[in-house]
Amino acid sequence: MANHPHYENPPKPSSGGPVTSVQSSVVKRFQAARARIEPRMQAAARHFTDFVTLANEMPSHETWDYSLRGFGALCTTGAKNFSVDIDNREKPERVSVSFYRFGPADLSALPTSSQAYAELMNCLPGYGLKFTGSTAGNLSKIAVKPYVPVELRLYADIPGKLIRLLLRNVEDLGVVQYALEPEALDVKFMAALDALLLHKPGNFHKLAGKPIADAPAKT
Repeated sequence: MANHPHYENPPKPSSGGPVTSVQSSVVKRFQAARARIEPRMQAAARHFTDFVTLANEMPSHETWDYSLRGFGALCTTGAKNFSVDIDNREKPERVSVSFYRFGPADLSALPTSSQAYAELMNCLPGYGLKFTGSTAGNLSKIAVKPYVPVELRLYADIPGKLIRLLLRNVEDLGVVQYALEPEALDVKFMAALDALLLHKPGNFHKLAGKPIADAPAKT
């Protein structure tokens, strides 16, 4: 994959130093994207509530497979898989998240130490994944560069049901980061995913065989 300036993280300024033009450009693009697509993030949160409602109406053996598009970074606690609580006053649900490379090399069983991650990435040149941040030897952040097919699976543990969401980076806005942290879940977990900046509600097609609110009309 060819290198492009906007694929790289902007250099960090020295303490008290000026912000570089590269940093300024990335920040402006990111802020503009947030402002433009914030309503879509809110809509996605409302859609997830609809997912839960529909799930409770589906037979217990049904498995849902739902796709959306975007890219970003995960904040982890160093675990291969981690969970967050959805802010649902009536019935809290648990969401488990797995991150892995989509393609020939399945990274679903990623190691938990930042050193092991670094060794892994040295063996996978050109995958466009950047692992940064370490706390007590554990990886704290995964940064994903654009135009690299990755997959983010979100499993909603609704009794007898499974909701699977696939997140693949398909557009170019530089390196966008998002977090999955319980304290940040103000409008359910969707609003905590900055990756949804690139999500268009019109891309919601159907879930478990049922069309949802703004699904495009069939042709």
